[in-house]
Amino acid sequence: MKKLTIFLIIGLLGVSCSQTVDLNGNWVILEMQHNGEPVYPNSISKEISFEFNIAGYEGAEKLIFQSQDSTIILPGFDCEKITGIFKYETDKIIIELPEQNEYLNSEFDLTKKMLLGDFELIKFPNKNILGLRSGGTGIKMVKEKHLLEERINIIMN
Repeated sequence: MKKLTIFLIIGLLGVSCSQTVDLNGNWVILEMQHNGEPVYPNSISKEISFEFNIAGYEGAEKLIFQSQDSTIILPGFDCEKITGIFKYETDKIIIELPEQNEYLNSEFDLTKKMLLGDFELIKFPNKNILGLRSGGTGIKMVKEKHLLEERINIIMN
C-alpha cells in the first residue's frame, strides 16, 4: 500500500497535468489497493479464450480501453469481465456502465464498486505507466505494448 501511494505521489509531482494520454489499448495492472489493502482482480469466464502473455506478466489482469467507441473492458473480481463506457478528460477518467447492461447480478457488485466512477488520472514521468485513484481504490498500470516492446528488445539484443 505504501509503495503504491509513493508511486502515485511521485506521479503527481513528476508530470504536468496538461499532457494528454493515449489510453487506447491494453493496460496491465501492476498494483491495486482498496481502502489501504492490496487487492487484485480475478476474472472468471465460462468461455474458452486464448490470451497472449508477456514473460513475467502471465495471467495479469488488464483494463482494455477502446478509444474508437469509448468502451472499456474491466477485469472481474471472481466474476466475468465487464464492458463499460469511459469518458476521458485532461486529468480524470469517468467509467460507467451503458444504460442497457447485463451486470445486475450481485456477483458483479464488488467489481462495480471498485472499478466504476470518477478516477483521478495520475501521470508518471514514463508515459507508459498510469495511475487511477477514486475514493478508496488506487490502480497502477503499464501499457502492454510497452512491455512487449521491452521484451522484444531484450530478445533481439
